[in-house]
Amino acid sequence: MIISKNFTPAFVAAFMLFNASCSSDSSTNNTPEDDAGAQTEDTTDTTGNGENSNTDDQSNTQTGSTAAFGPPQFNLAECGSAEITSAQATNDVTTPTTIATGQLVQGQLSEDSATLSSDIWRVNLEPGNYHLVLDSWMASRERGSHGVRVKSLGQTSNDDETLVTSGTQGFDERTYEYLEILNPTTMTLQVEPSYSYTMNYVMGIFPNGASVPSPRFTDCPPTTRASLDTTVSLTLNDMNSTEDYRWIQLNLDAGEYTLDASMQSSEAYTGYNVELLQRFGENENETVVRDSNSTTSVTSSDQFTVLDNGEIWLRAESVYDDSGTLELTVRQ
Repeated sequence: MIISKNFTPAFVAAFMLFNASCSSDSSTNNTPEDDAGAQTEDTTDTTGNGENSNTDDQSNTQTGSTAAFGPPQFNLAECGSAEITSAQATNDVTTPTTIATGQLVQGQLSEDSATLSSDIWRVNLEPGNYHLVLDSWMASRERGSHGVRVKSLGQTSNDDETLVTSGTQGFDERTYEYLEILNPTTMTLQVEPSYSYTMNYVMGIFPNGASVPSPRFTDCPPTTRASLDTTVSLTLNDMNSTEDYRWIQLNLDAGEYTLDASMQSSEAYTGYNVELLQRFGENENETVVRDSNSTTSVTSSDQFTVLDNGEIWLRAESVYDDSGTLELTVRQ
């Protein structure tokens, strides 16, 4: 299996897992080794879980989905359009809960708890490319440092491979990774918190070509549709919750763009932060502009890069405990 975020036009490049038997470090920049043995079919369960695994009664609802090889396809479904199933994870690696591709599952994590320290899932993957997508937020709904780690477990801890490590200072986060499976594989996934706070998450593994609810699975943000060279006016409030973000969605071709921004406020300090979210709404802490001033107005012009043809989001917020009117224009 090959995991990558840095896509090439043909096949993705990253590190390789041979049914969780390789011990190389996780990286998004490595090139897969040319190993003819990796192309042979292997249907062996390498997790050591045998017949004792828990299987949720809804886990087979989307089996048989075909995952397309090749470049990633970022097909979107409406936020909130997929139901979260009732599957419950265990924290015992010998009895993982089996899920299917396209199935949404949820959990709560806390590294200070013996029961919530990790969730263990198992998924059977046919050869092809897949999208691993995970939304996370603090259970308290506060803003602060939080994140997740998702590992593919091997026969020993030395064989474990980290698929995703995320972290944000915001209210919520979407994490994304592109997977390539060369042989039929039974993968055991361990989901852990990156910080000490209690966290909630929703996760799914989608075959390449399937539609993924975006920019979130739940808690769907109101989104303003925009187009090139058209100015959008938004009211920014104090950042007390995730509802105080302002989302703008555009359909753009891959390339370089310029964001012109200006904010007017009646208060002494004025400032805004605008992030770029791409590929199903993934958070990569990619700030297009963060500007502020000890006056009632701020203006800026900054460039950003769109990686793929399709939908992207700009998410704006006030950087002071004040409110004001933000105007944004995207031009090429």
